[in-house]
Amino acid sequence: MGIVMEPYDPQKHDADKVANLIFEADPALTSLIMGERDEATDRFKVLLGVESSPWSAARTLVAILDDEIVGVLVGAMGDEKAEADRRAAEWGRAMGLKWLLKSISIGMKMAKAVTNDVSADEYYPLALTVSAEHRGKGIGSQMMEWMLERYEKVVIDVNIEKQDAIRFYQRHGFRIVGENTINHKGRRIGNYSMRNAVA
Repeated sequence: MGIVMEPYDPQKHDADKVANLIFEADPALTSLIMGERDEATDRFKVLLGVESSPWSAARTLVAILDDEIVGVLVGAMGDEKAEADRRAAEWGRAMGLKWLLKSISIGMKMAKAVTNDVSADEYYPLALTVSAEHRGKGIGSQMMEWMLERYEKVVIDVNIEKQDAIRFYQRHGFRIVGENTINHKGRRIGNYSMRNAVA
């Protein structure tokens, strides 16, 4: 049975489930800025409601199987990503002054760990994830096919430590085209920039 991809609707879909899946896309790196799971989930729920946020409801799709949310895809075209980046202070204020002050230092470092050269005609997924209980069932591949049918050029950041994710993207025609890493507390962390074959 196939999935159905539909726009996230806060009136219809479970915000906790969606926010938790966004966190699950990369808990290791996400927790550095957003905090641990519960704190990050609460923050993503706020950001889903902020239009200028990269994680806004307008940029979020849910994968539905048998009336259940089984995955999430959050992303934007390159020009939309650039606009969201320019408006970071605006959506950062929605998170509160305490978070904003705390995140400035690590946020500036983390900006070097993501792809910044996304052209206007490229789609940039911030999160493509499947719930743990539904992994290994082809749902991620269905989500990938759905995305590639709609966006010819895709660039994505994949955590350098997530070998399963790197292989998943490579199986779907992506190749590593760059490495964006930083030193954080004596550890090399960051992402590979991966583009699909036509990008």
